[in-house]
Amino acid sequence: MNYLKDLGLIYESVGYNILYHISPSVNTSSILKNGLTPSIGDRSTNLGEVDEKIYMFGSMDDVEYAIMNWLGDEFDEDEALSLFEIKLPLDWPLEHEAFEYTTSKPIPPTLIKLLDDNYGY
Repeated sequence: MNYLKDLGLIYESVGYNILYHISPSVNTSSILKNGLTPSIGDRSTNLGEVDEKIYMFGSMDDVEYAIMNWLGDEFDEDEALSLFEIKLPLDWPLEHEAFEYTTSKPIPPTLIKLLDDNYGY
C-alpha cells in the first residue's frame, strides 16, 4: 500500500484532530472552566483580522517555532504562558493556512487539556 494512504488510514482511525493552543497563563482557569471562544484579540487586531477565530497549531514543532519567533515577540519576557492540547472531532470546522489552524466555533472545556501552565521559551 501507499505510505501516505497508510498514514491517512491511521489518522482517520483515531477519530479526532490534536491541535495546540497558547495563551497567557492568567487565562488558564477561565479556559479550563469555559472553553475557548472565538474573538479578535490584540494580536489579531494588530494584523487587521476581522473574523472572530480561535488560533491553534498542528504540531509541537509549530508551537516551538512560533514561540521562538513571531509569537514569542508578542508577549512580555516574564509573562507566563500556558500550552493546551485541543482534541477536536474530525468533522469539526477547521481552516488551515501554513502552520496555523483556525475555527470560528467555540471549543468546550471537555475538549481541552492543559499540558503546561508555565510554558517557556
